[in-house]
Amino acid sequence: MENPTIRSIKNKGQKFSERMKNNGKGNRLKFTLILATIVIVVITTYLVWDNFLNAEAIERRKQQKMYDEFFQALEEGEQKQREDIYGGTTPQETLDMFVSALEKGDLELASKYFSLTVEGKTDPKWLVALEKAKEEEKIEEIISKIKTASPAGGWESYFGFEIKNEKGEIVYDIGLKQNPYSNLWKIERI
Repeated sequence: MENPTIRSIKNKGQKFSERMKNNGKGNRLKFTLILATIVIVVITTYLVWDNFLNAEAIERRKQQKMYDEFFQALEEGEQKQREDIYGGTTPQETLDMFVSALEKGDLELASKYFSLTVEGKTDPKWLVALEKAKEEEKIEEIISKIKTASPAGGWESYFGFEIKNEKGEIVYDIGLKQNPYSNLWKIERI
């Protein structure tokens, strides 16, 4: 028979031994969890820094925003050009419509027969030029010169007219371009 004191010491020793074994497993588990947490925090911090906070990331976002805005404006411009109703189905028809608007004194309408900007808007320089011509009383002269314009020819989506003097020399030319979105002809230059 075993002495109760020895048995108590053995039991305490076994319990201590088991605690030490379990404690070792617990310590390894705690160490692994702490290490994994540190690794995750470091990786997350790096990714946040690299993608959001450093100067290059901020610049990339600015450039991406400008890129997106540019293409959005292009899409809106294309849509406005599709919706364009000012111009004829032939270069001559557009020129006739332009002259008709000038004869009526509707300079704003006349300015709408010019090519649209990339944004799909009428370039205000044409209205300004027409208003200046009106102030200088040159609208009638412009009308009479355009009425003498003769077709000079063209290719695909471009067509020209020439205005010649008495000697047969070209003094003015008019260029028209077909709007690829509405298929209407627009005055590109006079």
